[in-house]
Amino acid sequence: MLLSEIPEKPAICVSVGNCSFEDIPDTIKYAKSKKAECVEIRFDLIKDLKNNPNHDKISKIASFAKENNIVIIAAYRNKEKHNKAGKTSAGVNKKPAFLKKLVESGITALDVELDLTEKPAIADIVKFAHSKNAEIILSVHDFNSSGDIQKTLQFYLEAAYFGADFFKMAVMPDCREEALEILLINTKIKEIMASDPKNYPKFTIFGMGDNGKITRVLSLLYGSFMAYCPSPFGLTAPGQIDIDNFQRLYSSLSAI
Repeated sequence: MLLSEIPEKPAICVSVGNCSFEDIPDTIKYAKSKKAECVEIRFDLIKDLKNNPNHDKISKIASFAKENNIVIIAAYRNKEKHNKAGKTSAGVNKKPAFLKKLVESGITALDVELDLTEKPAIADIVKFAHSKNAEIILSVHDFNSSGDIQKTLQFYLEAAYFGADFFKMAVMPDCREEALEILLINTKIKEIMASDPKNYPKFTIFGMGDNGKITRVLSLLYGSFMAYCPSPFGLTAPGQIDIDNFQRLYSSLSAI
């Protein structure tokens, strides 16, 4: 199943990282038991895979997820910005090649950082993924911003230009008042998407940290298509709400 084939309702994605590869099958079982549709694997945070992806292991995980009707989203976050030559202090940026190997191993959704990946590399990996019947989320994670409509719009239009299937933006509000701005941004982006849904990608825009926590739920009522909840085997981002509490909150708020 592809991410785009999930029935029209807010999807729940269980994000897993800061653990070993052996915890991934249990995370998939956990997601299925909680009626979540997706599992995001933070490959940069999987101790025994981040530097040496094992094709056979990943293929087995992809098959296991498919058997359980769970979509795997593969993510590999950059730890630092790289220059125009695609280099960091660790040397040449190898992330695009890593992500391509994941697609060849059966992963059908990739999360690629829109703001930290060179533009030719983005165009190349979008083309490659689509040729393999895989989908792309172009994402921005801004730990230094509370959310800005102009900046979000710029990134969203850029994601559409590159042919992304989905767009994701996570910001870090400093207070509850700033968190409300995130909901307004959701509303504006939803209006743009609705004007031409074939050419504008579905989106997820929310806040991180304690101040942004409530937007992980409320953003779904303002146009976002997916929410991220933690795996019991390892937290991957600040402010994630465990899936049971998340589902209770969403059910209560959506009924109002």
